[in-house]
Amino acid sequence: MMNGVLMSNNFNVVTFPDKILPEYFDKIIRFYETGDKTEMIDLLDRRQKDMELSFSKNTE
Repeated sequence: MMNGVLMSNNFNVVTFPDKILPEYFDKIIRFYETGDKTEMIDLLDRRQKDMELSFSKNTE
């Protein structure tokens, strides 16, 4: 669902490779426990930038 919204708004998809999953689970659990979305937004922003770099390298 998230990636559909991102693509509809001209953003790249966001994926979480295996090496990122422990960090993702840690941050999403902390978000659900505290309601503080700061860490999760930072992770999503970092992944978005990583995906943008990845896509731009593949189109050159």
